[in-house]
Amino acid sequence: GDAPVLTVPIEKPKELAVVMTSDPGLPDTPGSAIGYRLVNLGISRPQVAGVLASTFGVEGSPKADGLDWIVSDATTGASLTVAADPLVSWSYQDAAALASPTPGEPIDADKAITLATQLLAGIGVDTSKIDWQVDRFEGVTRVTGWQLIDDARSQLSWVLGFDPNANVVEASGFSAGLEQIPSYDVVGAATAVKRIDQPQWAGLRPRRLPGPEGQPTTQPTSAPSAPLPVSANQPSLVVPVATIHVTAADLGLAQYWQSDGGMLILPSYVLTADDGSHWSIPAISDQYVRFVPPPTVADAP
Repeated sequence: GDAPVLTVPIEKPKELAVVMTSDPGLPDTPGSAIGYRLVNLGISRPQVAGVLASTFGVEGSPKADGLDWIVSDATTGASLTVAADPLVSWSYQDAAALASPTPGEPIDADKAITLATQLLAGIGVDTSKIDWQVDRFEGVTRVTGWQLIDDARSQLSWVLGFDPNANVVEASGFSAGLEQIPSYDVVGAATAVKRIDQPQWAGLRPRRLPGPEGQPTTQPTSAPSAPLPVSANQPSLVVPVATIHVTAADLGLAQYWQSDGGMLILPSYVLTADDGSHWSIPAISDQYVRFVPPPTVADAP
């Protein structure tokens, strides 16, 4: 149908190996759920560059640099770049201000959020769907506005850095929109857990979700507690493997970056294990997943 397909490059896993089992009573009822995709049809990158350059006070006209668009002020060293990626991502830097920081105390969090809200609203961002984070460093207050999707933080954000005089010295963000896709078929939780052990699904291995303090909630369970006996010429191969027994599953959303730089936000299960750890695995039906060879170095964005 109209639902976009998740493209998964087949490559060697780079993270902890996971073996999953599930309770016999884990639900296995299929259904349907919403997802989201990025949309950038009709967005003019040079127009975006012009608007942002005016917003940040960069003098000059947008010029093509390959597929990107750049506005550069030779007098001040400030520059604005709009990338050719699916996010229509952009970045701004005041090179002179960053090279010679303004002395003084960083502005407070409330003032920074107010300034960031006004600036982002002025370029068309819906600031009612943002979760704010403020980090104060010596001479800089950095505000991160996390895009909320179903009241949860996504990995999409806008970042604004203010000097002690409340001037923007650096910024980044994106201009693509999000489109809701209501038509994804999803498999039952028990099927999703069993499916993850199939060889090609190694590219979609379970993701550990952070615990209350932002740390992974589980550690490898099969690593030996003492060194294995080895002979002088025959050391043993030690393979960390997490054995996870799933006791519950809740349907939610997870984000999957694509090889072209785009993102899909898809129905996924949040699994609870008997040790209290939480994991995320895809819930979408097989018809929405396409396994492909990884891009070559020359083809990779």
